[in-house]
Amino acid sequence: MAGELISKRQRQSSLVSQLQSRSFWKHNTIDVVEHTFPKSAKLCGQMTINHLYAHGKRFVVWPLRVTWLPASDATQVLIWAPKSLFKHAVDRNHLRRLMREAYRLNQDLLQNTSCHYQVAFNYIDKTIHPYAVIEKSVRKVLMRLAKESLNQTPLAEI
Repeated sequence: MAGELISKRQRQSSLVSQLQSRSFWKHNTIDVVEHTFPKSAKLCGQMTINHLYAHGKRFVVWPLRVTWLPASDATQVLIWAPKSLFKHAVDRNHLRRLMREAYRLNQDLLQNTSCHYQVAFNYIDKTIHPYAVIEKSVRKVLMRLAKESLNQTPLAEI
């Protein structure tokens, strides 16, 4: 029993020392994709949101209505579930969480383009759909915006 414990400890320490060595990381590189949703990626500010809804373009990918506008600095997202359709805050929070997670995991579809956007995702259905349906529609939205970026020149070049 004591011999087994020593060998386990020796194996663990050798594994730790191997992971800490720089040669291990030079030869075994891992591509890490950033799937974060920081504060800077969230669209906020009453004037900015009003401008987006007043001048933005709209389309529907069921169960989402998307309002978007080209931006100059970075892509920012607003996620909204209406109180008029979902009276309980638990339901609104759940929908926002699902939409935010779907965007967070698929934002690389939009980050590979040269254009930046201000995007508002509005949930417009009266029923709560499962995550797979919401993720599919968010992916469609992001692919449509990526195609749109191919048709226009970035604002930084204008």
